[in-house]
Amino acid sequence: MGGWGDKAYGIAAGGLLVGYAGVGVWQKASTGLQLELLLLVACVAPAHLARLLAWRGELPRPHPAWIACEAVALLGVGGRLVAEWSVLLGALVLLAHGVAVGRPDRSAPAWLARCAQGAVTLAFALCVGLAWSGRAGGALRVVLCLPLVAEAFVPGRLPSGEAVVRRFAGAIAFGALGFARDGLLRELPLPPLVPLALVTAVALRYRGVSWAERRKATRRLVVRFVTPCVLLALLWGLGELAFRVVPNHYSQLNWGSEGSYHVPGERHVYRGAHLGAAQPPNEVLWNAHGWHDVDHALQKPADCVRVLVVGDSYVEGVQVPLESLFHRRLEAGLAAVSSRSVEAIAYGWAGWGQPQELAALTEGIELEHPTRSIPPGLDYSPDLVVLEFLPGNDVRNNSEELERLAGVEATRSSFARPYFSLAVRYRLWFTAFLCDKLDGFLRRLGGTTQPLDVGVWERTPSAHPELWAQAWERTESLVGQIQAATRARGAELVVVVFSSQAELQAAAGGPPVPGLELPLAAQRMEAICAARGIPILRLAPRLAKLPGAGDGTVHLPGDGHWTELGHRVAAEETVRFLTEETDVWKRVSAR
Repeated sequence: MGGWGDKAYGIAAGGLLVGYAGVGVWQKASTGLQLELLLLVACVAPAHLARLLAWRGELPRPHPAWIACEAVALLGVGGRLVAEWSVLLGALVLLAHGVAVGRPDRSAPAWLARCAQGAVTLAFALCVGLAWSGRAGGALRVVLCLPLVAEAFVPGRLPSGEAVVRRFAGAIAFGALGFARDGLLRELPLPPLVPLALVTAVALRYRGVSWAERRKATRRLVVRFVTPCVLLALLWGLGELAFRVVPNHYSQLNWGSEGSYHVPGERHVYRGAHLGAAQPPNEVLWNAHGWHDVDHALQKPADCVRVLVVGDSYVEGVQVPLESLFHRRLEAGLAAVSSRSVEAIAYGWAGWGQPQELAALTEGIELEHPTRSIPPGLDYSPDLVVLEFLPGNDVRNNSEELERLAGVEATRSSFARPYFSLAVRYRLWFTAFLCDKLDGFLRRLGGTTQPLDVGVWERTPSAHPELWAQAWERTESLVGQIQAATRARGAELVVVVFSSQAELQAAAGGPPVPGLELPLAAQRMEAICAARGIPILRLAPRLAKLPGAGDGTVHLPGDGHWTELGHRVAAEETVRFLTEETDVWKRVSAR
């Protein structure tokens, strides 16, 4: 290439490093570091090490085509246009440098080079095929494994510089597996691959070692392997002991419940939120249709005003005794100011959004375990339907894609998250602490420090703004459909905005959360209801007036649902809204 060629090659390689830094700074300042950029850097790191060793004379200079390939990959990640293909290009660069295609050492036969070339071609073809079918995540994991395995089992000794590149490629590839969250191996996070790592480490140690040296090598290997393992095990045991002696948040984590769930006549014991703070257990006895309520006849009694309360886990209310629930308190409060008998019926199930609530009102529910049907709520001939709206997750519940992303976030935000849950299940508090901190570090590294649900309180959501816009559109449409179905059966509809802990703290004068407008979701629902003439009550500003409202008196610590006090005051405020602040109850009673 000559002198100018060497300079051009060096400038191009240095420009790539500047490009990585620039893209990283830009992403960090806008939406946080993207997973694709991290994977690309992991893939191409061995290539840059190979270039450094080439300038030192320990390796032949890599082909300039790989610089062009890497530049295209960086442009794709930076522009977020072809991010998956960008990482696939990076994986090709990794294979070219990590497996050292066509450059086996002197003792390796020529056929090995041809086999290596063929394997690389097939592997990249597999990448292209899987990327075309939408399963590129799995392809990346497969490709990233190849340098590690190749380095372990390709026979013979290698020149020192090439060996460094190979082994560095293998280590980078294996570490990058922890970031590949989706695809063919998504059910096999990093720790199950540890046996492969151990076998590979042994193979690496014995490559090119004569039989005469193996006994000494084995002893050294045992000492080097066993000593740190013993020290780590001792530290782990001391950590678990300390977390049982010293009070800490992790020792209060627990798994939620036991018994049957929504099975008629069965018992259910709630022992606290999933990974929430410890609290006294609450026993629930499901009624004849599997609700946390008393039994109700389908035929409405004469001279009775019926109120149907529809919502999610707040209405389900397994956290508190039956007579403390919102709908039971509401029934008692309305009966005290009415000349007619009042009957409140609860249709509440954890995780419901407006799609499920509309179906429960108009179509009923078909359950497979056990096989039974729950009649449509409107078949109870309610005079008033109270529709719960919970800003914290209802809008997300109304989008299938946001629901899927939230599930991934909760269970597989990083490879450490499932092991955090396992550690909690087996009461390994120190292990849970380590996995939790590792999960938080990986989330910050990927730019996902804020949970997905905060998008409902952002004017322009930082993550998936188009999905949030679609979710709000569907929410508005579903509220309209619920109103039409309710009116068709001669009933009034009222929307009550329930409170979350964060919204209550904000309404109580707590410190603002940067970037979030916590009243925003309730205000948007107010606008939706105002356009349709639906009465709406916001509970957060009213509950915030209670002494200590933002400090756990209204919401269960670590759980988020209402305490008995929260249910009682919410019901009292709803009674006041229906009977004194609006004429809703007057119209319902007159009808």
